[in-house]
Amino acid sequence: MSTKGRVRMQEKQEASLRTNIVFGVLNLCALIVVGILLVMVLRRPFLQIESVTFIGNTMIAEYELRRVTDPLLEEKWLGLVPRTSLLFVPKRRMRTLLPDRISRIEEIRIERNGLRHIVISLREYAPAYLWCTYTETESTTMRTSEICWYVARDGYVFARAPLFSDYVYMKFHTREAEYGEPLGRYVFNEGDFEMLLALRQELESRGVFVYKISQGEHRDIELYIDTLDGRSMPHESHIRIALTQDPDVILAAITAVREQSRFRERLQQGEDLHYIDVRFEGRALFKFY
Repeated sequence: MSTKGRVRMQEKQEASLRTNIVFGVLNLCALIVVGILLVMVLRRPFLQIESVTFIGNTMIAEYELRRVTDPLLEEKWLGLVPRTSLLFVPKRRMRTLLPDRISRIEEIRIERNGLRHIVISLREYAPAYLWCTYTETESTTMRTSEICWYVARDGYVFARAPLFSDYVYMKFHTREAEYGEPLGRYVFNEGDFEMLLALRQELESRGVFVYKISQGEHRDIELYIDTLDGRSMPHESHIRIALTQDPDVILAAITAVREQSRFRERLQQGEDLHYIDVRFEGRALFKFY
């Protein structure tokens, strides 16, 4: 190709490149303009959420809920579009953060009531039991303080509880407050928890009423009873078992003790039962005060 032809081709390529650059810049400017217009539209008041309403919260104060939701709604998507915009309400994060921050929430549902109103429906955990811990002084081994938490029917610990003067709820007890803050945890593991509740129910069907389950060392458990065969028991009367035992073995051992003539005689004479101990295979012990 001649020198003149090469020059002409180069000029065409440069012209084409300039045209592409111009079109690219124009397209970019158009996108920026469209983006700015879109952001302006999305920020308009008529496209913002007007209210967030909570229903179903009876024990949870509304300000606790708003401490979670308000900061989310104050955020801006890419620093430009407010999260109150109808298209950018952070409903998924609300569903995640509310139960994470407020352990009393069992279930949450977020819906629209009309175009600009959000309704957050809650279901709170209902207390079924208490989980309490206490500390002891080294010198006197006397109980110095007790802290209790509400426990749901499935064993989930969801809120701090007041100290009741009586056994309003069946109580799970640990000997030392060594577990830290238990909110959001479960009492025991699922298998042990279900076994203890089933054992308690079976004992009640046999005339033994358990009002407190206390955990000791080495997976030992004390079942505190207030009634045995229709008789009221002293406050500290209990049955000692081990979590490693089969429930049928425990029940059989307790039945064997109750059927002993010596045990029944002392019970009928009005003596106060201290404990029944069925932790040891092949033998069961009992002691009266």
